[in-house]
Amino acid sequence: MAMNQPQLPVPTDKRLYALDLAAKQVTAILDRLNCRHAYIGGYAVSLLGSNRVTAGLDVIVSSDPLEIREKILRSSTAFRTTEYGKLVCRVEDWFGDKKDVFVDVFRGGGGGAAAGAGPLTLPDAGSVPIYLTKMTFLGTPVIHPPVLIHTKLQKWMSISQSPTPEIQTKAANDLHDIETILKWLSKRHLRVDFAGYPEMSKDRLLSMFRELCTVRWGGLQELVGKVLEKEDFEVVRLVEEEEEEEVLVDGME
Repeated sequence: MAMNQPQLPVPTDKRLYALDLAAKQVTAILDRLNCRHAYIGGYAVSLLGSNRVTAGLDVIVSSDPLEIREKILRSSTAFRTTEYGKLVCRVEDWFGDKKDVFVDVFRGGGGGAAAGAGPLTLPDAGSVPIYLTKMTFLGTPVIHPPVLIHTKLQKWMSISQSPTPEIQTKAANDLHDIETILKWLSKRHLRVDFAGYPEMSKDRLLSMFRELCTVRWGGLQELVGKVLEKEDFEVVRLVEEEEEEEVLVDGME
């Protein structure tokens, strides 16, 4: 029996078609459950204009993630778990081929590491600012980009020093996503939102931007200067300049 798959309005990005269909089903279920949610990760950034396509969806929810997983599984035959316990949604891609889209469900907030998200501290889905993207069906909820940037910076910093080539590739992908968000914010003359991410201190968040500014990657520092308030960027630059002076002093004979 053919699976009853929802359709998306055309035009849509062919590369994202399967992801968009899976997200539509997840969002429809969570809306029925009255569960506030937002997409994060690479998929969320792709909806802001990134040309990078991920293998799955990452979504934060305002309820227990394990319970939400079970309710999603019971809500539609399109969902199942793999032998490794991963939740997947079976959809058809743009060309009509069956495709499994991974769906990772997290719950942030509480000031600690998000349930299931490893070392990352994610924002509370019950209160985080949400942005409805216009690239897909009726608007897909993602963390508002001025806050989303913090999650990507965290992810990048957690792996950026790894010597493993595979992890370095992931870190480069995170930098690409960070650049996409920075350009999106700059184009709209928006500033980074620190208050929208109370789970981490502003000092800690600024330290991540400070680290980002040390990376020689196509004008990232200039973009950071456009999306931070002047006084915040001065803090970032001041510390960097002090570090540069220390290097010069240490190098003197």
